[in-house]
Amino acid sequence: MNTEDNNSAIFNSNPPVKFKISGKIYTAEELAAASHDIVINGWVVYDARKPRKEMDHFENWLQKYLPSKVMSYNNQGDINVAWISVISSQRSEYYNKGEDLEGLMESWEDLTSSRRSIDYHTITELAKKYHVLSGKWMIFAKTGLKVDHFWSLIARATSEGRLGSVAKVSPFNNSDEDGKTHVICMYNEDYTDEDSVKALESAIRQAGIRCQLHYKPDVYTHCGIYRNNNKWKLRPIIYTSQYDIQKQDSTIKQHFDQE
Repeated sequence: MNTEDNNSAIFNSNPPVKFKISGKIYTAEELAAASHDIVINGWVVYDARKPRKEMDHFENWLQKYLPSKVMSYNNQGDINVAWISVISSQRSEYYNKGEDLEGLMESWEDLTSSRRSIDYHTITELAKKYHVLSGKWMIFAKTGLKVDHFWSLIARATSEGRLGSVAKVSPFNNSDEDGKTHVICMYNEDYTDEDSVKALESAIRQAGIRCQLHYKPDVYTHCGIYRNNNKWKLRPIIYTSQYDIQKQDSTIKQHFDQE
């Protein structure tokens, strides 16, 4: 199972508030009707917008759903949990208004069937046309204490409103004996807005994350463009961030060109 995100969800603040999970839209009222501990279509969601009855409720939830302890598949081989996610305490909307995935995919199919060159700029033209502009910084971490620690930092910062509006992590992939790697995703609204991309990276660093980060636009994921399987030699990771412990600072590099 590929751990990269296939959901171009994004938050906005204008009502009506909606939360997009696996292609379905849920209103804030529907989420509010549930407890903090929500399970919808394979997503385990903690909604920090709801009033807390006890101060340690989030910490209890965090320990209950550590990514290294939650199994992706049940004993029958069906998906048990696809993602573990936290919604920020800030009132927001996990939905990219105006997003037209159907139009995007039709145009992508036409583009790949034509003789036009395909690069970052042609992909971005489609993204702007169909309003699929969200992107995410990603952390790849081995299962165990490392991913649990990274996720705890990210989830806590998100729930407290210090790190964007949503974050998610993949659970333990118990169907794959070769690789036990998790991915943590943290979103911003527009991958073409360099200031926004860098601001989110800075917030991730302030949360205590020092490992390498990778940034990928959601449009690449929707179009099925991954590093190891695209004939156009596109770089789906358009930014990387490396932290220098001695300098106590990070360096972000652009990778818009083709490999």
